[in-house]
Order: sequence, then C-alpha cells, then structure tokens
Amino acid sequence: MLKSIKKNALLRSIFLLLFFIVSFVCASQENISEHSDQYSTFIKDMYDDNISLDSIPITRIPKTSDFKPREKKDFTLALYMAADNDLAHYAIRNIRQMSAIGSTNSINIVAHLDIKSNNKKICSHFYVEKDKVLQFNTDNQMLDSGNPESLIQFMSFAVETFPAKHYMLVFWDHGTGIVDPLGNKRIQATNLFFYNPETRKLELDRSIDYLDLVCSPDNNATGYFLLRGICWDDTTGHYLTNQKLMYALSVIKHDVMGGKKIDIIGFDSCLMSMLEVATIIKDFGHIMVGSQEVELGAGWNYQSILNPFIQGSMDPLSFSRHIVKVYEKTYGPHTNDYTLSAINLDYIEDLENNINTVANILVSCLEIQKNNSVKKAIATSKNRRLCTHFDTPQYIDLHHFYRNLQTNIPLFICNNEQEGNRLKHLLNIKLEEGKNIIEKLIIENVTGKNLAQARGISIYFPEQRIHPSYPRTVFASNNAWGTLLGKTVPLTH
Repeated sequence: MLKSIKKNALLRSIFLLLFFIVSFVCASQENISEHSDQYSTFIKDMYDDNISLDSIPITRIPKTSDFKPREKKDFTLALYMAADNDLAHYAIRNIRQMSAIGSTNSINIVAHLDIKSNNKKICSHFYVEKDKVLQFNTDNQMLDSGNPESLIQFMSFAVETFPAKHYMLVFWDHGTGIVDPLGNKRIQATNLFFYNPETRKLELDRSIDYLDLVCSPDNNATGYFLLRGICWDDTTGHYLTNQKLMYALSVIKHDVMGGKKIDIIGFDSCLMSMLEVATIIKDFGHIMVGSQEVELGAGWNYQSILNPFIQGSMDPLSFSRHIVKVYEKTYGPHTNDYTLSAINLDYIEDLENNINTVANILVSCLEIQKNNSVKKAIATSKNRRLCTHFDTPQYIDLHHFYRNLQTNIPLFICNNEQEGNRLKHLLNIKLEEGKNIIEKLIIENVTGKNLAQARGISIYFPEQRIHPSYPRTVFASNNAWGTLLGKTVPLTH
C-alpha cells in the first residue's frame, strides 16, 4: 500500500512537472509569437510596396517662375531623393511622413524626387505641405539624380524659392561608405537582417560582408569599377562619384550659397559616417549626420524628426542632435544593430592631422620591428573579434581601434630599443590626443547593444586586400594612413 502511494505521488509529481514545462513552453511560444507578430508588422510596414505616389495629394505647378518665393524662415530641409531604384516605396513612405507634419512657419521641406511611378520616370522638385505636396515641373528638367547638375539645380531652386537662415541637405539613397561599388549592383540592407526569437529583435547576419556583395570583381582592367555609389539612377545607370559630389558641392557653396557652408549635410543611407567621407564634405558643411552601420530600408523617421517644428524652431546643433535621438527611438525597440551620429566637421582637419602623425609613427615602428611584432600588434588591434566593425569588417570604429592600439603598444619589440621606446611613448600620446579629438567632434552618437563601443566615426582598414579605388580617395592620397595600409595589407591588382 505504501509503495502504491509513493508511486502515485511520484507520478503526480512527474505529471505536474511536465504540466509546468509544457505551460512554460506554450507561454514562451505565445510570447515569441506576439513579438514575432510585432516584428512582422514592423517589416510589413517597411516593405509595403503598395504605397504609390498617387496616394499623396499633389498640386502641380507648371512653371516655377509663376510661384512666388516664400518669406525667409529659420530652416530649409532639402532632400535629394534618388529613388529610381529598389528603394522607391521607401521614398514615398518618407514623403508621407513629412506631409504628416508639413512645412511650418519655421521650416521649409523641399525634395528632389527621382522615381518611377506606373513605369514612368518622374523627376521633379516637391514642396511638402501638411497632407499634400506641390510638384514643380521646371524647364530643362534634369532627369538623372546621378548627374551633378541635377543636384546643383535642385539646391538653386531650394535656396532661391525657399530662403532660410539655415539649410540641411540630405542625400537619400543606398550607401557604401568610401569604397566604390560594382556598376549599379546594390543590396538592400534590410535583407541582411533576420529575426532572433531569443532577443526578439532584428539582427544583422555578420557572416556576410556587405561590401563583398556590392563590390565584386569585374573583368575590366583594374578588376573593379571605380565609381562610388550614392544617388543611384537605374534608368540612366549613373550615380555621383567622389569627383562629381565634390564638384556639385563646390558650385553650390560658391554660386548658390554665396560662399557659405551648408549647416548640416546628412546621409540617410548605409555606412557613410566615415572619416574619409567627412574629408570630402568638410569644406562644404559644418555638421554631418550619418550611420557607421547599414540602415534598414525605412531610413529616418521624418515625421518624428520634423515634429518639433510644429511649435517652434531649432538651431543646427540642436536639430542634428534631435535627428540622432529620433533614430534611436525608432530602431532601438527593434534591433541591437544600429548607429547614427552627428559630427562637427570643423574639427575633422584636427583628426586628419592626428591620424597622419599616428600612421607615420607606426610606419617608423614597422621599419625597426623584430619578428613582425608591430605588424602583429596592429592586426590584433583591428581584429574583428576585438575591434568594433560593421556589416563589412573593412570599416572599423576609429576610437575603438585607438584604444586597442594603446593597450597593445607593449607588444612592440624593436631592434633599436631606445628609438623604439621613444616612438612608443610618442604614439601613446598621439593616440590619447586622437581619442580626445573624436570625443570633441562627435556632437551626438547612438548605438545598439551589439555596437556599444562604436563612437561615431569609422575608418577603412581591410583585412586581406586594399580595394583599388581607395588610394584614389582624397583622404588616402593626402594622408600617411594610405602608406600604413600599404605596409600592413596586400594591394590587389
């Protein structure tokens, strides 16, 4: 009898244990399902390609000359939207976000939109008002967002028709940072994210190198196309190269802005918050806003960005900070793989000079090293397991690399001990100075948990080969960093 009671008690205990396990698993699955549904809704909203330009009320202005310029406001936000590509529905989504707020007494919202609608190419200038837009059909319309004259014409239109104390120019498109992509081959970064039911967030598949996908070898003489991918136009096959971008910004500064810099230059695109990119635009803008990491296709949340202008205005510094914080609020709940930063371009030259000095010291150390000790220490400092990198390990966080390098200076073994000690001491001083410069020039920086040590600005440091387009960049051709890469990374011909 006693044995029977014990047996029944044991069975009841096992049954209750199984019941709790099943209940817990079911509850967890329901919880995961609930969050999966939220994820599905988030993704569905981003991928909603049923949105068409026709869904936005449009008033067409046949001649710009018939439109009386508006009175001067505090801000004009000018968006150069190259959407004649696979990002078209995101462009319409963003314009709908803008029209939810519309231009106010404090801000003008102007957009150059290059897009296909109903299989017809449209390239117009738009003025965004509350729940509607004005479409300007200008004479000699530039139907190519990859043509620098289109950018110049757009900014001339924005400045002359919608004057303001401050201007922000946003480049809205795909981005590949400083490395030039292959032809008009692109990868939509959203496709590189997957849903992790354990974290209940989107995560980047870091087994895939974003640049390897978009910068594959070609059969031409160099092995690669040498044009940089920003502002793609699928119809013409054109986009803005480094040279075209610099030309357009130079004309805009001198002929359109009367010699003044643009207050904020933003990149609503992937991987653009790089020192090398900042070097290109530092002479044409005061503040740069961009992401070190790839961006999800939905890009910036323009409704939230513009919301403060309903009640008042913002200065450029506050506006750039606000854009960065909105990005965190938009993507923080959905992924741990995001970054956005605002950079004071007025300090970029200080950082360039610092890196030039650091690179020269490292080159000197390489010349007197024993057993490749310096080269190994540099490789360890930028190793993807130890240094923050992004969806391409060729782009590393500069501040994190500096910190690692400081830690690894004791690993340097030199043939000339006295000279080696002098160089190591000087290197430590310059690395500390460089970190301080970065911290000074970063106005605002946000990151997901997976990128918590990113400080807002990246630099190119490949693992296996130097892309042949890189030595042609403004930064590499004028800075000893290019020499350092040549001594630590083999060049592919």
